[in-house]
Amino acid sequence: MKGHLVCRIQVNDAHGKAAQMKAAQMKAAQMKAAQMKAAQMKAAQMKAAQMKAAQMKAAQMKAAQMKAAQMKAAQMKAAQMKAAQMKAAQMKAAQMKAAQMKAAQMKAAQMKAAQMKAAQMKAAQMKAAQMKAAQMKAAQMKAAQMKAAQMKAAQMKAAQMKAAQMKAAQMKAAQMKAAQMKAAQMKAAQMKAAQMKAAQMKAAQMKAAQMKAAQMKAAQGKAAQGKAAQGKAAQGKNVQGKGVQGKGDLEKGVQMDL
Repeated sequence: MKGHLVCRIQVNDAHGKAAQMKAAQMKAAQMKAAQMKAAQMKAAQMKAAQMKAAQMKAAQMKAAQMKAAQMKAAQMKAAQMKAAQMKAAQMKAAQMKAAQMKAAQMKAAQMKAAQMKAAQMKAAQMKAAQMKAAQMKAAQMKAAQMKAAQMKAAQMKAAQMKAAQMKAAQMKAAQMKAAQMKAAQMKAAQMKAAQMKAAQMKAAQMKAAQMKAAQMKAAQGKAAQGKAAQGKAAQGKNVQGKGVQGKGDLEKGVQMDL
C-alpha cells in the first residue's frame, strides 16, 4: 500500500513536471511570439514614421514650391494690375479732358441757342404786340360800327313800333265801331223779332179767344137744351173760360212790355 502510494506520487510528480515544462515552453514560445510581434510592430511603426516623415518632407517641399509659384504669380498680377491702373488712369484723364472739351462746346452751343431763342422770342413778342394792337383797333372799329348799327336798328324799331301802335289803335277804333254797329243791328233785330213774336202771340191769343167763344156759344146752346143742372154747370164753365181769357190778356200785356 505504501509502495503503491509512493509510486503514484512519483508518477504524478513526473506528470506535473512534464506539464510545467510544457507550460514553460508554451509560455516561452508565447513570449518569443510576442517579442517577435512587438519587434515587427516596432519595425512597422518605424517604417510608417519614416514614410510619414518622407511624405511630410515632400509635402513641405511641394508647399514651398507652390508658395514660391504663388508669390511669383502675385508679383506678376500686381505688376499687371499696376500697369492696368496706370493705363486706366491715362484713359480716364483722356476721357475727362474730352468730356471737359465736349461740355465747353455744349455750353457754347447752349449759350448760342439761348441767345437765338431770346432774339426769336423778342421778335415774336413784338409781332404779337403789333397784332394785338391791330386786333384792338379792328375790334374798336367793329364795336363802333355795331353801336351805330344798333342805334339805327333801335330807331327803326321805335319807328316801326310807333307805326304798329298807331295801326293797332286805328284797327281797335274800327273794331269798336264795327262792334257798336253790330250791337245796334243785333238790338234792332232783337226788337223786330220781339215785335213779330208779340204780334204772333196776339194773333194766336185772338184766335184762341175766338175758338173759345165759339166753343162757349156751342156749349151754351147745348146747355139750354139740357137740364137745369147742366145749364148751371155750363154757366160755371163759362166763368172759368173768362178767367183763362183774362190770364191770356195779362200774358199778352207782359209780352208787349218786353
